[in-house]
Amino acid sequence: MLVRAADGIDRVVWDVETEPARVIVAVGLLNPGWIGARQARLDTLRAQAAGAAIVSETLAQYSSMMVLEKSYGTKMARDFYDYHMAEYFRGRTVYTNRETPLLDVISAPYLHYFKGGLVMYTLRDRLGDAAVNGALRRFREKYAGANAPPATSRALYAELQAITPDSLEPLLSDLFEHITLWGLRADSARAKPVDDGAYRVTLYIDANKARADSVGNQTPIEMDDLVEIGVFGPPAQGMSDPEPLDLKQHRIRSGKQTIEVMVTVAASPELDARGAAVSAQTVAEAAPVIVKAAVGQAASQFRRPSLNGR
Repeated sequence: MLVRAADGIDRVVWDVETEPARVIVAVGLLNPGWIGARQARLDTLRAQAAGAAIVSETLAQYSSMMVLEKSYGTKMARDFYDYHMAEYFRGRTVYTNRETPLLDVISAPYLHYFKGGLVMYTLRDRLGDAAVNGALRRFREKYAGANAPPATSRALYAELQAITPDSLEPLLSDLFEHITLWGLRADSARAKPVDDGAYRVTLYIDANKARADSVGNQTPIEMDDLVEIGVFGPPAQGMSDPEPLDLKQHRIRSGKQTIEVMVTVAASPELDARGAAVSAQTVAEAAPVIVKAAVGQAASQFRRPSLNGR
């Protein structure tokens, strides 16, 4: 879940004593055998082959996330996604000299569990359940059993490449082949009443993208990615979660830009830029604007933007 600290920054915590958390652990422990011969997996890990942890641990974590979503709903899965994001970036601050692209990870929980879960969940969002499940099924059929070829990360990646359309190939490469970081900040936001409860919400965004090496040195690259922008209203009666008023992807490029959406609410909107990049003060009383990077990773720094509500 998201909690707001005294400094106004949203922190992600996960209560390990809850039933959903226990489901995650149970599925994660059972699931490594799902990909096929357990002995082949152990042999691969003993050899410390690059990417070995994806085949066992990342797929197990992804399956746990899918079970969580099917059992408890999308909101619970999204909270777990946010937890993965927080833990990945926390890991980057601890292990500062050994990060590898996901495709080559051997044994690093903040990568094969947390980043891996982010990547697979993001890929499922973009490609759909049927496509991703089909790729995993073919991977299992080809590489399960004692006499099958080694079930490597490259073999898994080839199956995912086969289902990825040309338009998403750059994203797939960013997620698996590189250490890619997206930065997204709301410099300011404005909600202007139009008529009959309608508001024109304008969000002023500053975006950037970079690739990092194993010790964290970043090289800026051009950003040209789809990012999910959501405007949420107050919770429905008896509910604690905000209601979505508008939620869709927008193409975001490097530099400063403006996103504008029309929403209808019963009261003046409250703007709260959250999620992938920022945390903000409110300007009125109702619907938060949530900026969430659907590309799977986000800025490692949280910064409070100024808001101008007129």
